[in-house]
Amino acid sequence: MRKTLVGLGVVVVVLACLALVIGGVGYWFTRQSFPKVSGKVQAQGLREPVEIVRDEYGVAHIYASTPEDLFFAEGYVHAQERFWQMEFQRRVAAGRLSEIFGESTLSTDKYLRHFNFRALTEQSYALLDDETRRIVDSYAAGVNAYIEGRKPAQLGLEFALLDLQGVELEIEKWSPVDSMIWAEMMVYDQSDKLRTELRNIDLLAQLGLERYADLQPPYRDDRPTIIPPEETGASSNAARSALAGLGEAELAYLMALSRHLAGADATPPLLADLGFGAAAGSNSFVVSGERTDTGKPLLANDPHMAINIPSLWYEVGMHCKEKSAECLYNFRGFSLPGVPGILIGHNDRIAWGLTNASFDAEDVFIERINPQNPNQYEVNGQWVDMEIRREEIKVQGRDDPEVIFVRSTRNGVGNIYGGAMQPRFYISPFDADQD
Repeated sequence: MRKTLVGLGVVVVVLACLALVIGGVGYWFTRQSFPKVSGKVQAQGLREPVEIVRDEYGVAHIYASTPEDLFFAEGYVHAQERFWQMEFQRRVAAGRLSEIFGESTLSTDKYLRHFNFRALTEQSYALLDDETRRIVDSYAAGVNAYIEGRKPAQLGLEFALLDLQGVELEIEKWSPVDSMIWAEMMVYDQSDKLRTELRNIDLLAQLGLERYADLQPPYRDDRPTIIPPEETGASSNAARSALAGLGEAELAYLMALSRHLAGADATPPLLADLGFGAAAGSNSFVVSGERTDTGKPLLANDPHMAINIPSLWYEVGMHCKEKSAECLYNFRGFSLPGVPGILIGHNDRIAWGLTNASFDAEDVFIERINPQNPNQYEVNGQWVDMEIRREEIKVQGRDDPEVIFVRSTRNGVGNIYGGAMQPRFYISPFDADQD
């Protein structure tokens, strides 16, 4: 009996030790990416010391002496707490998810490579003024100050889980373009999609311009506007018929395409899961100080963005230690991880919100294709070569990359939605004046 009890005791002790070891390893594994939020750290690139104080809600408040240090520190704290999100977002926008997730995200990457957001963002960065470039550069330097020298598993639990699955991942330096490229995805999300234009043409063809105008009346001149029409060049007159210049074949094609897309989701499933392409709205309103207890106005704002984990937003306070002409900032609000500054919040004088409304950022064009050469289209009676861009997409688990050829006309990228009907249709991702 005694030997049995001793044996049971040994088993219990061994199991307890194993539980402690496993628990300790699990604790270390899940917390190795937790950031240091107290004490001192040395960060190469700062001009002067910066203080970061987290309040009772965990919100980081940054106190710096220069704008460069202020945005450097914002990049640092974003990377501390949200680097997986930042890495994921830059890969989404650049069409590089398959380098991590393999075949499962290849269709999404192929779709997004058509837009060439990376190259567009590089062009935008080259056009920045000096002050804005300093801010974006400082932010990127702050991100790199945190991620350099750290293994992927130290930057987020998700990286550690990928490592367990045998996914080898090299963390690239953060660039200013990585910060700016997410703006392209926001434009894509809020733009007036192809489906809307095709539906409008369908309605026009069925109802005629007069009845269509009853369904889509112009904005009344006596209603309030945020930006006066004379500043935008907009007109409240009824739009010219979208049918002008369309032959029967082109109109029939567009109507058939509209019905085809009505039964399919033009947004890739992964992007739809992230909230892209979802029908939404937004609102904001202000209560006058004459109707509040404090005598100060109240601003309520809800941009109605999709709810995700991690959140789209990151709350932060950014304060110049001494406000001056060289360092103007003293604000708190909601930022986007990976992007400097805030979108919604308040400073020491005013508060502001953000409302989202779809806007017309796409145009639909029908191009006549050369029956003898599918890489040519007609311009003013002449066959013109399309621009053909070769894209290589690295795919996890494959030795050779996936290669696609993206065809573009002077009006934009062709056949993004994969339609097989002829003549092929083309859309321009962004409005542009064409000759």
